[in-house]
Amino acid sequence: MTADPWPGGAARVRLCAELSAEWKESLEELLFFNPQQALLEKKILETIHAFGLPRIIDHHGRLSIELGDSTAPGALFALVGAGEDEHLAGLLLFLRKDAGLLCLHMSVAEDYSSRGPRASLRVAMRLLDELRKIGSRIAGVNHIEVYYKRSGWQRLPLTARLV
Repeated sequence: MTADPWPGGAARVRLCAELSAEWKESLEELLFFNPQQALLEKKILETIHAFGLPRIIDHHGRLSIELGDSTAPGALFALVGAGEDEHLAGLLLFLRKDAGLLCLHMSVAEDYSSRGPRASLRVAMRLLDELRKIGSRIAGVNHIEVYYKRSGWQRLPLTARLV
């Protein structure tokens, strides 16, 4: 058993819509070099073909992500820990699609994945639940759409709490 890096064993998960430029290397690693992406390679390539290759943009010290023709998807980032011990644990990119929000890409660091040692933090579910909350504040949106490897595309109503 490894030592818990956060006092009392309670890790703080902070969700935010933007990152400062100091997170660029961590974001590149999570977005482009996450070893778990191999599991969904075909679906990732389909998304890139449909929406364009993502790229990280540093605009006056704030990071954002653009796709292909400069489309700027919505983004959510999950940071775990506090202060010097804060880590980028996950990201979710999304776009409005008709009456829903489409999850284009979600990446979770291995330690925080469903099989990782910090799985109990449920980073992926927190990101999706936050997307659900965002959707509930947008007129005309009634669901989120997310792709699961085992079951394909799923429509989750905004009334379904995920965490």
